[in-house]
Parts: sequence; structure tokens; C-alpha cells
Amino acid sequence: MIKVAKFGGTSLASADEFRLVAAILKDGDIKVTVASAGGKKGSNGKITDLLLSAYGRIVSGDDLTVALKDFYNRITELIYGLKVNSDIEDLRKTIECGFKKEPTLDFLLSRGEYVYSLVLSEYLGKKFVDAAEIMKFDEDGKFNLEISKFLIRRTYSENGEFITGGFYGSLPDGKIKVFERGGSDYTGAVIAAALGAEYENYTDVNGMYSFDPHIISSARRIDEISFEQARIMSEFGAGVIHPDSVLPLIGTDLPIHIKNTFEPLCGGTVLREKCEKEVFGCAIGQNFTYAKLIGINRGDKIFGELNDLNLVVSSVSKDGVIAIFKGDADRIKNLRYADKFIVCPQVYLLYLTVGKHSEKVADKIKSEIYTRYFCLNDSGYFIAFDSENKPSVIEILKTNM
Repeated sequence: MIKVAKFGGTSLASADEFRLVAAILKDGDIKVTVASAGGKKGSNGKITDLLLSAYGRIVSGDDLTVALKDFYNRITELIYGLKVNSDIEDLRKTIECGFKKEPTLDFLLSRGEYVYSLVLSEYLGKKFVDAAEIMKFDEDGKFNLEISKFLIRRTYSENGEFITGGFYGSLPDGKIKVFERGGSDYTGAVIAAALGAEYENYTDVNGMYSFDPHIISSARRIDEISFEQARIMSEFGAGVIHPDSVLPLIGTDLPIHIKNTFEPLCGGTVLREKCEKEVFGCAIGQNFTYAKLIGINRGDKIFGELNDLNLVVSSVSKDGVIAIFKGDADRIKNLRYADKFIVCPQVYLLYLTVGKHSEKVADKIKSEIYTRYFCLNDSGYFIAFDSENKPSVIEILKTNM
């Protein structure tokens, strides 16, 4: 099976990392490579953050070239380190002419992925394809998956192997539009779905873990996990892969393999639409709001209004509704019956995958910690608790890894 490989910012932070990527791309099955903008390297920040800062300075009246100085310095260092033929002056003129025609934040932010994928293609001697040519949005800004897949297949048919940038595409009028941060993961998934390819997502860790290993050192790497479990863990802060990156691959029977650029022989984590293995994984998200409304059932229109609040999970009983949603509690003020809600903002929400071990941990938390909400559905356990209980929850997780 052919492969699509996506490399994150830490995998392309400098010339040293580019050489590691080149070694991985000797795998002849990798036919399309998606490049992110360079990540942190020593005292150098992320390229996308440099561009975001530059845009703020430009809006404030700074000269375009001066505002982009730090960005150009990083690119110059990369070009010299790789000894490629890219001309920094040509790149500067291209970027600045483009920005004068299209002076938007989206255009400027996309230039990180554009330049890094272009330099990678020159370093490897492979075809470069501007992501704007294959990743298409509708006039209303909604991503058009089917048209994009058609263009990807046509591009691959005409060119064979190619390298492109993640994170951005274009509107029908040709203007650049970016995805949200982390959108390069989604780009790779779309290309994999279009080509019927296995998707390898390279980052700087050995895969997904049962919990954040920076907090619980005994957390274990997960060998295999379902799309839904991985998506929820990512939404709750697992951070290894963008939650939306599984969506284009639903119904394709194609896996995502999370691998480490710096330890490519490590097993990593395989994401599948359906995982037959029992998985123990958990993540804690913050900035959720707990809302309880007495006397309103599922048939009432209030439930539709709750869904509009970025609802994560809810329960319905004879006496009313309990809902947990992401974001600010102030949004409830615009709902009918707003004065009848019992609201607790800034709660933490623990997610545990379904399984016998998860059941044991969930029951222990419920018996020892005051929880505002406890729910088991097809996706897993959802347990809401107040901020002061977080250390106790972490301790229970730590002793049950």
C-alpha cells in the first residue's frame, strides 16, 4: 500500500531535522509528503508564531520587510544549512508581492508551510505542489472535501510523487484560506483518503499515551486506538494529533500511524476506525461549563440550543437536563430559561476510554472524589469535577496506570 507522510513543525525545525526526514523518505512507499512550517529550535520560536507577530507589526504600520526579518533569517539559515538552490531574495519578493495583492492574515500565515514544503522539495529533488492548488474551500469558507480529493487524485496521476504544504488551501477566487492551528494533520488525512493510502503522521513523540507522560511518567504508550477514542483524547488536550484529522478517513478502512521522526523504528500508535483491543487511555480537559436545568426534557427546544453551545456530553432524566459544554458560562445568558440554570464554570472534564480497567478507575474516582457529573456512553466515561479536586484525580490515575 502506498503511504502519505506528514511531518510536524518539530520534525522540520532546522537543517538537522530535514536530514532525518530525508532518511525516512527513502521509504519508496511514501508517495506524498505534507510539510508543516518549522517549529521551535533552541531560542527560535515557531515559524507560524513569527508570522503572526509580523502581521501584528505590519497592521501597526511597520515596514513589511522589516516585520518579516526574523522569518527571513530562519529561512536563510535553513537554505544555507541544506545547501539548496533556493534564493532568499526571490522568496522574499514572491511573498511580499503576494501579500501586497492579498494583505490578509491567512495569506501571511500560510507562507510558513509554503516555504518549508518548497525548500523540502528542492532538497529532495521532488515535485512541489502548492497546497492552494489541491485543497479547496467553498465561497462560504467551508472546506470542500470532494473537490479537493478529485484535484489530489488528478495531481498525483499527472505528477506521481510530490511534496506539498499543510494548513492552507484556497477559496474559489484564489485567495488563501488557512485551517485552524494543527491543520496540517487534516491536510495529510485528506490526501491519504483521496489516494487510498496509509497515513503516517510524524511528530516528536512515540505515539499516544495513556496519559500525558509529562504529568504521569508511568503512562504507557498505546499501541492501537479507535478514531473516536483518539479524537476525544485529542480534544481533551492529548495534543498528538488534531481531532479533525480522523474525519476524512472514516469509512475508508485506512489507518493513521503516529510515529516519531527522532525514533522512527519505535512502534508508534495506530489509529483505526474500529479498534478490537481494549484500550486504557485518559485525558483531562479544562475550561468546561457544567449546567443543570430542572424540568426540561429532551423534547424541548432547549436541547437544540444547548447543542449550539459546543455541547460535549449530556444526560436527560425525568426532572431535567445536565449538560457539559466547552467554553464560557456567559453563553448560557442567551438561552431561554437562562435564569433557571444551575451553572458551574471552569470545571475539569476527565475522559476515560471504555474498558474493564477504565471502569475500575472511574468507580474509584466516583467513590473518593466529589464529582459534578458522571456518565458512561459508547465513547467512554466522562467525569466532571472542580479544579481543587484535580490533584486527587491525578493521584488516582497515577496509582492505576
